[in-house]
Amino acid sequence: MTAKILVVDDSQILLESTALALEDAGHDVRTLDNPLSVAAVVRRESPDLMLIDLNMPTLTGDMVTRIVSQYGVGKTMKVILYSDVD
Repeated sequence: MTAKILVVDDSQILLESTALALEDAGHDVRTLDNPLSVAAVVRRESPDLMLIDLNMPTLTGDMVTRIVSQYGVGKTMKVILYSDVD
């Protein structure tokens, strides 16, 4: 089954490498480097899964997930928070 996945990260390198790996696995991937646009993109794209960096300078990943759920978009979307910090 092909999943539509939204990857949100402020690091271009992580966005590109994650998208490439997920696309190679057969998934439909969208990337976003601006967490302020997540709610609009989720509403427009209706992803099955969102991978979101926990530590971004503008908004943290947990703040973004609260905003998305507060607006009622992405109700069936799964969310995975991650960080590349040790």
